[in-house]
Amino acid sequence: MPNNPVQIVLNDTDFHRAPDPGQPPRPKDFFAGADRAFVAHRSWLAETLDQIIAEVEQSPFGPATYLKVQMRTEALAKSYRPVYWLFKPDQFPCVGAEAVGTLYFRAPLIYLRGLKARIEQAESTVRIVERQADGKPYPAPTLKRAEVGAIENIEITSPAEKRSFSTAAAMEMFADPATVSGYQIDLFEELDAQEIASDATGRTELFKSLEKMLLSFGPGARTLLSVRVGRMPVLEFQLTQNTTPAIVDNRLGLVRSDVAPPPPSTLIDSNADRHETALNRLQSHPLIRAIRPPLRLQLEESESPKTFGTLSDSEPVQVPVPAQEGAYPVVGVIDSGVADILDPWVIGRFDFLDTSEYDAKHGTMVAGILTLGQRVNPPAVAPERDGCQILDIPLYPKGRFLTHYPNGFSEFLAEVEQAVAEAKENYGVRIFNLSINAISEVERHTYST
Repeated sequence: MPNNPVQIVLNDTDFHRAPDPGQPPRPKDFFAGADRAFVAHRSWLAETLDQIIAEVEQSPFGPATYLKVQMRTEALAKSYRPVYWLFKPDQFPCVGAEAVGTLYFRAPLIYLRGLKARIEQAESTVRIVERQADGKPYPAPTLKRAEVGAIENIEITSPAEKRSFSTAAAMEMFADPATVSGYQIDLFEELDAQEIASDATGRTELFKSLEKMLLSFGPGARTLLSVRVGRMPVLEFQLTQNTTPAIVDNRLGLVRSDVAPPPPSTLIDSNADRHETALNRLQSHPLIRAIRPPLRLQLEESESPKTFGTLSDSEPVQVPVPAQEGAYPVVGVIDSGVADILDPWVIGRFDFLDTSEYDAKHGTMVAGILTLGQRVNPPAVAPERDGCQILDIPLYPKGRFLTHYPNGFSEFLAEVEQAVAEAKENYGVRIFNLSINAISEVERHTYST
């Protein structure tokens, strides 16, 4: 996308949850002419299910898990998904997708033996029937053989696959004042608030065991609802130096509790061994899909070449005042604040941060370009006439982000949302400038937080 770097995705949920199946397609034999290979493949899948059943039976987290099913390359068309015979939605609901042809299914222990039996029912040889139109023979595989043959592999995602960063890298990020979150934890699914306390599928037990684990990490451990990416809930997990008991505050239903009081500002615990132990334990839980590193927020402060400006560094810029009867555009500047020199053009401020808590250098530069772009640049660079009213929304603090946003990234997003809502309602602002970049590794097969 070299010429179109910004993508607006309107159907993001399609990338996280497979659609409900329609009518099954005409069965296709993915082992045509290779019956012996199919028999070996069927036996291998059945043995794999035996291993999965044994693992779930010994699991301390409850009688359920999540299966990662990889489709064969030639079976990537969505009509070949094994959801009509093998992974029936009422028993094995599809809870997500990842790379091309990778599907995730919730797998209650009580249905796993039935899944194995359905695999074993796939015929070893394909019957030959005659076409009514011309009497010519053709192979007619059943849906059982088609779905078993379409699968490349079935497994439980290994703990090692759930984390791609080292504890040392995470500790280095926590030392950066621009880090605005703890670890981001993707869950396979959320617990419906209407579900009963106990069910035969083991789903509720998975959530209870995850809650128990999160509370076991000791004083200063905090788990918070972060965001929702598509239908996938994301939790933020922090290990802090706070001495208060561990909490789980998740409005998605993991724990139903009263609204907790604002947490005290504190530092992230610098004990790397504690982090490593916690991450390893979290990786082992079936409900956790992935653990991602902390997020950093950054302002780009690149210097423009001097030839772009009409004024030298030593030449002061005279800031005009708005005409009394003038009508000017209004832009909300979500940044590090706007300095007093542009007060004549500032029509209001969002007061989440005190003036002593931010450095207005970058925000003033942005507001100055909006207000005085032509005064300090050639017309070819800034063809618009000068004059733009500014709604100052200083949300980028100086010092440690987590000091001002102890609830992490979700709290920052909440303040952005609140500021935009107030700006629209009170000042009619329709355009906002946001120069704050979230720094994180690119995810090849999923959307990042």
